[in-house]
Amino acid sequence: MREKKIESCKTCNACKRVYTKSWYRFWAERHYYCKKRGKIVDGGGNCGNWKKRRNTYNLSEARFVRAEEDVKAIAEYLKDI
Repeated sequence: MREKKIESCKTCNACKRVYTKSWYRFWAERHYYCKKRGKIVDGGGNCGNWKKRRNTYNLSEARFVRAEEDVKAIAEYLKDI
C-alpha cells in the first residue's frame, strides 16, 4: 500500500530549512523558515499555505560553461601531480 504524504512544513514549498554555522561546518536545524508567514516554524506544523514541494533544476547554458571551466582548471592543477 502506498504511504500518504503528510502535509507538514518539511514537505511544504513555502518552508526552507534553517542552518547554523559553527566554525567551519553548517548544521541543519530542526526548524524551518516559512516564506509565506515570514517566521521560523517547527518542522511538524502546517498551515493553509501548504502546497507540494517541487524540485527545480538549473539547466542553463551558463552553468554548463562554468562547470567546464572548473573541470579544465582542476585538470590544469592535477597535471603537475
